[in-house]
Amino acid sequence: MYLHRYAQLFSSLLPLGGAAIPPSYTIDIHSHIIPDFYREAMINSGYELRNESVLWADGTPIPEWTIQEHLSSMDANGIDYSVLSISAPGVAFLHGNPIAVDLSRRVNEYMHNLTLLHPKRLGAFCLLPLPNVEASLVEIDYCIDKLNFAGVGLFTNHDGHYLGDAHLDPILERLHERNIPVFVHPTVPKCWHTVSHGIVPPMLEFPFDTTRAIVNLFFSGARKRFSNFTMVFCHGGGVLPYLADRVATLSAIPRFGGFDRKEAETQFRSYHFDLASATSVSQLAALKEFVGVDKLLVGTDFPFVPGPRGKAFIQGFQEDGVFTDQEVRRIKHGNVLGILPRVKAKIGA
Repeated sequence: MYLHRYAQLFSSLLPLGGAAIPPSYTIDIHSHIIPDFYREAMINSGYELRNESVLWADGTPIPEWTIQEHLSSMDANGIDYSVLSISAPGVAFLHGNPIAVDLSRRVNEYMHNLTLLHPKRLGAFCLLPLPNVEASLVEIDYCIDKLNFAGVGLFTNHDGHYLGDAHLDPILERLHERNIPVFVHPTVPKCWHTVSHGIVPPMLEFPFDTTRAIVNLFFSGARKRFSNFTMVFCHGGGVLPYLADRVATLSAIPRFGGFDRKEAETQFRSYHFDLASATSVSQLAALKEFVGVDKLLVGTDFPFVPGPRGKAFIQGFQEDGVFTDQEVRRIKHGNVLGILPRVKAKIGA
């Protein structure tokens, strides 16, 4: 454990292009692209346009996006490097339609081209055409071997198939075999119409679905079977830091499963969490106690979170007094360089 902590600390001091990484160097692990062709696919699938221009998907407004605005936001917010991904709903809205395979490939090649144009500023997590497992296995190998992506993007559920469900075991097995880092973004549960009560799903359903997926990975035994890869969850782990002890304690009761409480606690604390929408003093203190500084990463959630609010996420963990200067440096770049070796190689660290 102590060797791991020292390794994380020293990783923040590694060379960048022949020089020491500046303390301010910041890597955003949670930012999204919304290319025009992806937006058009959503509209063609039946998602609603309100006021003739605002696209809504599963109760959530989808913002406009361009790469120029993305890079400008990075500059304004002091972000040196961003790892791109697609946000919810991914391609699950196509419900396994074969065109999801083509759309995923097009998105991935689009992100790859952006990383070629801006190699020192952009990386990517690939989009999989889930719930099509066979095509997704092909896409994993293509994106990792041919496109040199930083890792794989998953969602908390894929058209109702949660992480931990047997349907997705072949995906987790491939990630386990190849030790591929994974970024997990929340999406809505299939029952979101019933439970949201008109509240936009990112406010409540996203953090709840993150927690649901993490707990399902434990109860199903999937994470125990497929543990040889890093998993990053968004938004401070949803409500897991608050509920982990409750879940672990109750799961040990025989009629609730008779699981090993310590095993549950250890697994829940093994994940990495980004700090998008999780930078209040109480949230940061809870996360620091729950997983420690080494598991925390920067996330802005651009463009779903407007520029000024994204900047507040970055300022929050630096100015709230929860972390020391060395700990801030680890959160800004040291921790992520320890789990994304391809990003480390690309920026010359």
